[in-house]
Amino acid sequence: MARDAPRRPVLVPRAVQRWCHGASRCAVALGVAAAAGECLAVDDEFATLRITEVTGALTFKQLSDRTETRSGTAGASWAQSDRSNTLVASVAAQGFIYHPNLVSLEGGFGLIGQRSRFNSDAVSVFGDTRASERLYDLSARVTVLRDKPYTGSVYYEHLNPSVSVGPALVIIQETKRQGVQLALLEPFTPVPMTFDAERLDSSGRGSGRVVDEHAERYSLTANRAIGRLGSTRLRVDNSRLDSQSGSVGLPISRTASNTLTAGLDTRLQFGSVTSYALTNLITYNTLGYSLGAEPPANRRDLRGYLDLRARHSPQLQSFATVDVLNASQGARRSHSRAGFGGATWTPVVDLVSTFELRAESLDATDYATSSRSTLASTSYQRNWAGGRAQAAYAVRHDARSQQSSSPSTPVIGEVHVLAGTAAVALDRNRVLSGSLQVWNAARTQLFVEGRDYRLTLLGEQTRLERIVSGDIVDGQTVLADYAVETGGSFDSTQVDQTLSLFWSWANRFSLSARWFDSAPRVSAGVPLLTLNTVRSRILRAQADLPVAGLWSAGGSLEHESRHETILPFQRTAAEAYVQWEEALFGQGGIRVGVHRQRVAYDDALQDVDLVGYDLRYRVFTLDGIDIQADWTLETDTGRAVTRRREFASLRARWRVRQLLMTLSLTRAHESQDNLQTTRTVGQWLLQRDF
Repeated sequence: MARDAPRRPVLVPRAVQRWCHGASRCAVALGVAAAAGECLAVDDEFATLRITEVTGALTFKQLSDRTETRSGTAGASWAQSDRSNTLVASVAAQGFIYHPNLVSLEGGFGLIGQRSRFNSDAVSVFGDTRASERLYDLSARVTVLRDKPYTGSVYYEHLNPSVSVGPALVIIQETKRQGVQLALLEPFTPVPMTFDAERLDSSGRGSGRVVDEHAERYSLTANRAIGRLGSTRLRVDNSRLDSQSGSVGLPISRTASNTLTAGLDTRLQFGSVTSYALTNLITYNTLGYSLGAEPPANRRDLRGYLDLRARHSPQLQSFATVDVLNASQGARRSHSRAGFGGATWTPVVDLVSTFELRAESLDATDYATSSRSTLASTSYQRNWAGGRAQAAYAVRHDARSQQSSSPSTPVIGEVHVLAGTAAVALDRNRVLSGSLQVWNAARTQLFVEGRDYRLTLLGEQTRLERIVSGDIVDGQTVLADYAVETGGSFDSTQVDQTLSLFWSWANRFSLSARWFDSAPRVSAGVPLLTLNTVRSRILRAQADLPVAGLWSAGGSLEHESRHETILPFQRTAAEAYVQWEEALFGQGGIRVGVHRQRVAYDDALQDVDLVGYDLRYRVFTLDGIDIQADWTLETDTGRAVTRRREFASLRARWRVRQLLMTLSLTRAHESQDNLQTTRTVGQWLLQRDF
């Protein structure tokens, strides 16, 4: 590069200039990047140390997070806000020692200046806290013998990202990650193997939540080809998690868990035209807790799965499957076995028939069940009335027997995601009152009924509903522990029948109907539960039609009438949309939609009367501007507790040569009766690459 070559000035906003004033570290980092970039024109293939590429960036990020909670229109309210300004001067480089395939190098370094302010008027929380921090980002990776059948790499990362943990909820986090990767590949070994080891430390805060986690993970994978038949793979993973993360509104206990997973996966294809496919899975899992407020007993699972598929001719296929699972948790043991097989026959293209036999059994410490079932189905389709019509019928006969020596059996660690204020049904019915406990995923916090969540009973089904002012974050994963009634000892038979009709025209309009009938009968014993006889009918119409070239419109209407012993109801759902394939300027589109759902139960307290609206706008311009806006609103007035959820977001991105600007605004508002919570997050980022 000529010494007298003109240099293009770098335009930096005033906000960034104020940050850089007196901060010589920014100039030093970018100066090193520019100087190193001038020394890359080396033609030698070998060198003791060579830097092949250097890039730099100056990034300014402003983040504002505000949460406000109200109790009633004139009741108590409290608010908290979390603001931060961050300036990062970073440089990244790639190079090698002696030769790129011998030792390759990757590294990055960033100097971070951060100012933050946390303000809260909630009880027992510090009112106003300010901090000014000087942090750093660092990443490095060394790879040895990159393209050889024996290779490995070592890496280290120290990063300070802002992590989104839910709608309008951001946590500023410090992450340390270090590990090693080793591999022995073909042709050095007939059994290619890879080994990974990693340690991850995370800490952070934001929006009333703290993160404090330490994790270790080890993984070994080995693959072996079995001639031309297929391959088998062995994988062993071991991980340990030490966590003290959660919400500041609840006590946080430290937990430590260890998980071991081992699996052998074999997949083969054989026969003259590979007409047979065999899949064999063997897995072993353990989960144990060494720390925690109420740690569950250690769990061990051993599973064997074997599946054989055969294609005898284009018209006839058959299958057979065996699935065995042995599980133990503390003093409890269970052994489940399942076997099923059948055939599919297609005498003509438009006619398909299936026959299946199934047998299942479960032997637990105080509970045993067994069932035998037969299933037959057929479907036929043809062109009719200008469209395509299909009819299907299925019948299933099931004989079931159960023996119980205890009135209840436990369920531990059932996983659910609580999004918004929608009620989520537990997997098992007939939950014993007072037996439910709800934990966060790491089991560091036990949530409180009536404060963080509420329970509703719908027939024999128990539903879990998040409370907006509690400490369960929108979209959070929780674990549920509870006990269910076993139902006593008895034998029963059940016949299920389903009839379906469907007709569509040019993928633009369709009609469908479905009738279902289920009739259980007690053949021996006295059940301690109600057998549910069901007769239901579902009618549905759907349309997606183009209108005047660039416009399109459509929607659907569905009605279900369900008559049953336990909980009969009527349900109607409708939705409609209008979409324009052109944006107001540039390229993109606009979509407006509305949906309505009404469910009327015999118990009016659990009715649903939900109305929702959604709007989406997306545009791309020739100037490099990308804008996306979304807005959704749902209101449910069917129950005594009115629920309302509104979510709006705006994301904009604009790149001009080496300058990148992004803007993100998110607002989430939730209300349940007289409880209201509003979260607003705004983030502005300006980045200049060099």
